[in-house]
This record gives sequence, C-alpha cells and structure tokens, in this order.
Amino acid sequence: GLGPLALQLGLISLQQFDPVRLATAVIDELAHAIGHTMAIAVWGNRGPTIVRVAPPPGAVHVAMRHGTVMSLTGTASGWLFAAWRPWVEVAPLLAIERTAASGAPMSDESWHRRLDEVRRRRLARVVDASLPGVSALAAPVFDDCGALLLSLTAIGPTAALDTRWDGATAQRLCAAADGLSRRLGGAPPPA
Repeated sequence: GLGPLALQLGLISLQQFDPVRLATAVIDELAHAIGHTMAIAVWGNRGPTIVRVAPPPGAVHVAMRHGTVMSLTGTASGWLFAAWRPWVEVAPLLAIERTAASGAPMSDESWHRRLDEVRRRRLARVVDASLPGVSALAAPVFDDCGALLLSLTAIGPTAALDTRWDGATAQRLCAAADGLSRRLGGAPPPA
C-alpha cells in the first residue's frame, strides 16, 4: 500500500473537487461564449433544482432563480435527471406531475422513448415546452461511478437559441459537460 499519507493526500484532493464550484466557472464561460443564460441543476428532494445561474452579457436573456424546482417533463434539466436518476426517485415525482397536468398525460411508451433518446444523445432539449418562446438544452455531468451529479443547462429565447442536436450550442455544452465529468474523475455510463 501507499500508506496513510497517500490516503490523506487523496482525500484532500477529492475535497478540492466540489462539483458545483467547478461547474460555476464553466457556466460563466459558457454564458459569455454562447450568449444565453446558463444554469446548474442538481437533484433535490423535490426534483431537479437550480443552484447556480450565469446570465449572458447581452441585454436580452431568460431570468432563472436559484432554488427553482424544474418539471421532469417540461424542462431539459428535468428530462436529463429523469433519464439517469434511479426510477425509485423519479416515479413519485412523475406521478405528481401527471396528476397536476392540465392536458393529456404522456403515454408510458412515449415517456420511455423520450428517455431513451436523452440517454443515447447524452443531451436533453425542450422547445417551447413550459413557457412559449423559451427553449433549453441540458448536458449531464457524471461522477466516477457513472451517476449523474448535475446538469449544465442553456436557456434562451426560442428564436435565438440554437436547439439543433448537432448545433454549436449543443456541441459546446456537451464538450463542457464531458470536460467537467473528466475533471471530477467521472465518465458517462453506456448509452
């Protein structure tokens, strides 16, 4: 073995890698680079919750509040967490959303097809879902066990935000999320 000093150094190193702190610097850079609001969401006791927001440098942007709990089916962050969180955590929140939904609920088949797409693409998007005129893309950040730690989410006016799966915004977002996962010792699970 390497001994107790090596173990202490390893633990100190791990403590320095606070995922939200590291992601905050990333979303600040992304907000300036893509020109849209960026947010970090983590899994809270009521679902995906915004913990940091970085506004873009321009005058027009979508405002988000810290502490906002995101819908599982109406937000990009929600779809991302629904795709990778354990079903035992997601199912009760989905049941509440389905009960509260004013329109026809999504069928189980459609729900699972959409989750499979999010996992395959390692990216979630919504266009005019919760708020008309507002769209979002979200990319996952994983820990060393392949578990979802947080999402990096770009939010903007539908007319201005590039929501193409292979667009510049998606590419930058995915590259930033993958880089952050690697810095945290993580790797995405198989699609």
